[in-house]
Amino acid sequence: MVKKVSVRVIAATNRELKKMVTEKTFREDLYYRLAMVEIKLPRLAERKEDLLLLQRYFLERFAGEYNKEITGITRRAQAALARYNWPGNVRELENVIGSACMVTESKIIDIRDLPEDVLASSAEEPQDGLVSLETVEHSACSAGSGKSGRQ
Repeated sequence: MVKKVSVRVIAATNRELKKMVTEKTFREDLYYRLAMVEIKLPRLAERKEDLLLLQRYFLERFAGEYNKEITGITRRAQAALARYNWPGNVRELENVIGSACMVTESKIIDIRDLPEDVLASSAEEPQDGLVSLETVEHSACSAGSGKSGRQ
């Protein structure tokens, strides 16, 4: 007995399949079967404005999954996440937030809950003109008066 089915295939890749077809490293017939509708999404590093929304979504999901009362992420943890380059895209962010939710002993995720590779990479050099408070205070101290401006 033959049964007809209707199937849609959704595939994702980080490779340039059209270029691979030209280079003969990807089958042309398969490319044209997959490429009926092509949606190009920029990398997460190129759309950092989506970070907070994605963080919140993953935090709520994992907090519920792990049965924890996690209510948010500290600003310094958010800053570290914003400076990170996200080579693994949204899946990497999902894993980082999932891991942080799993290991935190607090109701709020802080930098101590983030993986070392995210912290090490994000601590190298702030992007987008962001400067740490320590850098500003150090600059103010060495600029003359020796006072940090705090009272």
